[in-house]
Amino acid sequence: MDNEAARSNPPVPDLAQPPVLEIAVPVFNEAHVLERSVTTLVDHVRQHVPCPTRLTIADNASSDDTLAVTRRLAANTARQALHLGIKGRGNALATAWGRSDAAVLGHNQADVAIGSRACRSMRCP
Repeated sequence: MDNEAARSNPPVPDLAQPPVLEIAVPVFNEAHVLERSVTTLVDHVRQHVPCPTRLTIADNASSDDTLAVTRRLAANTARQALHLGIKGRGNALATAWGRSDAAVLGHNQADVAIGSRACRSMRCP
């Protein structure tokens, strides 16, 4: 499949196989922006990243409704939710990546939108 075909027909993750790319999104008290930013990230990945991708939202001890939003978003099989009792972006990333079986690891902040240009520059092994 050429790159243009891959972009227009993104692969559906096969849950029996590990994803090629895993994007961790560490979050802390970000219920107010989480759904919008995750939806934007997923849309960009589906349009521009031609490999199976898993999105892991790692909630690190939020005290607002972030965990509820995270769990609702994780209902999609290509996403998963982690709830950590310890604050810290580094801990959230280390935990998400430490559990990953993906060949390539990345991250995105929930309050910083990823651009389509960044997604287009990603290459899958």
